[in-house]
Amino acid sequence: MLADLTAERSHITGNTALRIPCCPGRLRFYMSSVNKDLIYHLYSIFNSYVKTGPKFINRKLNKLTNSEHIVIYFSTLKYALFNWAVEDFYVKEGNKNIKIVPKDTISRLTPVSLAHWIMDDGSFNKSKGYLILCTDSYCKEDVLYLISILKTKFHLSSALFMVKNKTNNKIYYRIRINKSSIPTLIGLVKPYFISSMRRYTCAPCALCCRCCAGASSDRIIPSRTALDKLGL
Repeated sequence: MLADLTAERSHITGNTALRIPCCPGRLRFYMSSVNKDLIYHLYSIFNSYVKTGPKFINRKLNKLTNSEHIVIYFSTLKYALFNWAVEDFYVKEGNKNIKIVPKDTISRLTPVSLAHWIMDDGSFNKSKGYLILCTDSYCKEDVLYLISILKTKFHLSSALFMVKNKTNNKIYYRIRINKSSIPTLIGLVKPYFISSMRRYTCAPCALCCRCCAGASSDRIIPSRTALDKLGL
């Protein structure tokens, strides 16, 4: 949930002044087509409760590359089990749902979920040897909290990294995992990286999710254990 995974839940909206949440909720996986291997990997984990496989869609022109931006996505079906994701990771501000970092993230974040977070939102600077986690969705306080977790729980030297959007002058806060901690980081996440993303670890990787192995082909209610192992 810390990366590009989003959660949503239907609402009864007959009266705009009264919004009554109704179950169930669903998870939505939405990424650049560059990460298609990661999407298919996640789909292989969640396909027991997904009706339609990943789809590509064209978005607006990318001003940096002067090319059309293509994304790939899939959504789960609606299950009451997913309501916790909405309740834990979002707060209502006016008509908007703002994504937040839950206070108990320090107990939830594991090497497995850290690996998935990096595969989705990580960017390695080869010339300077550090890794950036793009946490643009979060406020400064939440990003500082994540930095404290990386330091306290995983002994990773990290710092706040600020980026300014030249179009609207908005400041985004990201995490820089320093060069000195990259060997430690590799030791933590290497077993959970998919093979096409070895550029981060330079070593053979194993698929992270063993929790769905042997699952029935019939549609099933997802287990809490499966989601916990993904850090969701």
